[in-house]
Amino acid sequence: MSATKHLGMDHWFELYLLVDVVDEAQWQKTLLAISQYIGVFKKWKLIVSIENSTVRYYVGTNKDIGLLSNNLEGVVLRPVGVDDVVIPASRGKVRFVNFVTGGNILDVREIYQVKRTVSLTHVVFSIRIINPTKASIKATLLFKAIDNNFLKSTKILAVLPSHLLTVDFVTNNKYLRNKQPSYLDIQKSIHILQSENIGALFEADTFPYLPRNYFLPLNVYDFEKHSFIIGASGSGKSKLIALLIDRLNSTALRQNYRVIVIDPHASLQDDLHSVPNSTIIDFKTDEQSTELFAGAGTDVSAATELTGTLFKSLLADQFNPKLERVLRFSLYVLMTGQTMSLDMLKRFINDVELRNQLLAHVDGHVPANIIQFFNTDFNEMRTKYYNEAILPIISLVDEMQMQESLTGNQDNSVSLSTIINSNFLTVFSLNKVSMGEKVVKTVAGLLIQQIFLLAQARAFNEKVILIIDEVSVIQNPTLAS
Repeated sequence: MSATKHLGMDHWFELYLLVDVVDEAQWQKTLLAISQYIGVFKKWKLIVSIENSTVRYYVGTNKDIGLLSNNLEGVVLRPVGVDDVVIPASRGKVRFVNFVTGGNILDVREIYQVKRTVSLTHVVFSIRIINPTKASIKATLLFKAIDNNFLKSTKILAVLPSHLLTVDFVTNNKYLRNKQPSYLDIQKSIHILQSENIGALFEADTFPYLPRNYFLPLNVYDFEKHSFIIGASGSGKSKLIALLIDRLNSTALRQNYRVIVIDPHASLQDDLHSVPNSTIIDFKTDEQSTELFAGAGTDVSAATELTGTLFKSLLADQFNPKLERVLRFSLYVLMTGQTMSLDMLKRFINDVELRNQLLAHVDGHVPANIIQFFNTDFNEMRTKYYNEAILPIISLVDEMQMQESLTGNQDNSVSLSTIINSNFLTVFSLNKVSMGEKVVKTVAGLLIQQIFLLAQARAFNEKVILIIDEVSVIQNPTLAS
């Protein structure tokens, strides 16, 4: 409700027609529904505005009719501010204005443009019904003259003006209806919204389901489901993420969660560094790094499958069946021996002595066909098919190791589960510009798959909220899995 009345009314709505053809019967139902909702003998206003060939409709009442919108057929109502409803002041009168027999408002506009060179721009109907067939209507017509001054004419009606409002924008294509704005289908989410701004995370545009904007409080937000924050660049997606984390940290809910942020643009670091009990990992040095491959207690088969799938997406056209065997079996051995790192993968493939030591170490813990492969077929791969089966893996690892923190093994790295369990907030700040897109995609993919494996192994003490800003940059098969 506005602080003061505007044009004599407390509430203003724009009325959108959902179809291009609205006949007299449909208008009669709509006008009666509004009149009956606010009460018989209660006055309300309907304004028809015609500007630049666009026809718009506004409804003003002293009772909030927002909820009525859900029960109207063929139209919806949306609350508007008083600045949206402007009626120009008149400086004179137009005499002897008559409605067109069997015609509508647009017919009046066409006739008087020709007869008197004035253009009908607004019609204000002040409506008070007496019964379903009788009403007291005052119609004020505003015409724009060639000198840009406005002239008015007043008419009195004893019935609802449904016949004057009939419109066919298909046949009369000189005019356009103002179409309702696009909106999201939020019917399944309305139950978690509240009307009052009490501890709200953000305000939700509920058009056309509710009469005004509602609010989403943090304590009813369902963190068990996936959520997407969608918007154009610069629209505030990252700021909303920072706000969400800050609000969560300031409530008792923080005791139930650990928050992980993967930020491929390194854009959230400044907004989040002040959050208590948080850490930021930027992979610039060994001290600012963590293990990237699953440790003890995780599913070796799942870890091998996820890592292999990630490498496949990175290698793209270079991936082939021979390379797949080498990569899959190497990953399985290293994961089983809990020695997996980028450096160890390259050494295992290139160093015969190291490879034999590791194979002996895992003998009896890996399928026999893997041991058999490295004792037989692998030697042929190295001699005959090196460029096809091995070189792409080595090249990918070399590219990754251009980042200093990825050059060594994981022996001295802090485990990912320890970091997450020790901090309310863990931010992985990956700078796509300095690290390169492929490195960022690789590191992010390895982090995501390890978080998944650790969660599967129940390695976290609290529930984990994983936030990725933004998904498109690091899209990989692990996310799909």
